[in-house]
Amino acid sequence: MSTTSFEVVEVESHDGASEVGISRVHRFPQVLQNSDVVEVEEFIRNLQDGVDPFKTELADSLQNAGNRVMRQFRHLAKRLTQSLQVLCEVAEQCRDNLGVRTARLLERSALAENDRVNIKAGISQMEKDLFENELFLEFRELVQECEEDFSDHQQGYDQSISQQESKLVHRHLWAERFANLYAVWWLLNDKVPKDVPYVLLTCSALLGSASCRLPGSLRALVPVCGLASGLIWSGKMLMFGKRTDFDCVRRETEDILNNVRDVKRLGSSISRFYQELKKDMEIIQSHRAKFRQLSKQVDFLAMSDQDVKSWDAETLSVALRGWNLPACADTFLENGISGYAFCNDLNEQDFMNMGIENDLTLRRLKSLQANAKEGKQEFYCPDAKVAAGSLKKAVQDVVDCISRTKAKYCRS
Repeated sequence: MSTTSFEVVEVESHDGASEVGISRVHRFPQVLQNSDVVEVEEFIRNLQDGVDPFKTELADSLQNAGNRVMRQFRHLAKRLTQSLQVLCEVAEQCRDNLGVRTARLLERSALAENDRVNIKAGISQMEKDLFENELFLEFRELVQECEEDFSDHQQGYDQSISQQESKLVHRHLWAERFANLYAVWWLLNDKVPKDVPYVLLTCSALLGSASCRLPGSLRALVPVCGLASGLIWSGKMLMFGKRTDFDCVRRETEDILNNVRDVKRLGSSISRFYQELKKDMEIIQSHRAKFRQLSKQVDFLAMSDQDVKSWDAETLSVALRGWNLPACADTFLENGISGYAFCNDLNEQDFMNMGIENDLTLRRLKSLQANAKEGKQEFYCPDAKVAAGSLKKAVQDVVDCISRTKAKYCRS
């Protein structure tokens, strides 16, 4: 979604004074950027730079409500760009160096014990380099802290901004009322302040009420009218000072109100940003399970004849992954399918009930099931090249996941 920045505009008042107004602003993009928060801070600073006490007070209130929230977000956004860039470079180095060597050894090895030890050590080191490096752990912790901290303060932030929103609505309403009250003096020259008639009426009514030759009931209305005139003038002075350009005040207040509502929406945008970033970091972390599965798969590749019925769900999952059936491996593991259940309890309908509906996949499962029941060697010795390909894909998936996250949050 395209955006436009906060902009301060000069509004020429009817009294000849130059007043600061605020133009309409944008809705925030789906992924909040640091520049969006900087623009909000600029909007608040521009309010503070004006001479209108109302705007200065409004700016102070907005700053008090959002200072902690926006400062913390900018700190995280700055760390985000740097951290994702480094993590992406670390993942690419891991892929191009240790990943290539380990995959090559896995492809060409006879899977003797020494080779298996080296391959598993390589996979374990890759897992540590990707998911246990200091930067990755620190950044995950920072994201979680920011998300939890904002969650604790979001209600107070929203309430503070809502209070300022109510004040602006109130100000706009009274500007409209005073515009109607002062409209009776439209014939006055612009050089004559429109407050003058109310001041004169008030003074005349209060000073001349005693000498007025009017019936008693009408004479009593004279000071009442003077009092009403005085209240109108004093109320206007209290809310708007010397300003009588109420149409200008209304337009200006509408623009500021739109901006304040965007400041309020900023809170929700920051909350979504933290939640989304936390989820994306968890997605990156979820790739770690693939390396642990691959490490277990190395020993499985060298297995000789075993009783499949004695396997637990995790061992069966490793076997299916070795046969390049990762989706089935995950489904079986989620459903706790052991080797015994695979051999004796499940049929094609059961596979379909678990969401496995592809005809080719179902045929492969039935063939593997038959081989497992008969103890055929083919079930125990899948091609090591498949495992090497899975290792390459696992590393590349991490690189791609970090790269997508970087592109999502670090747009130029």
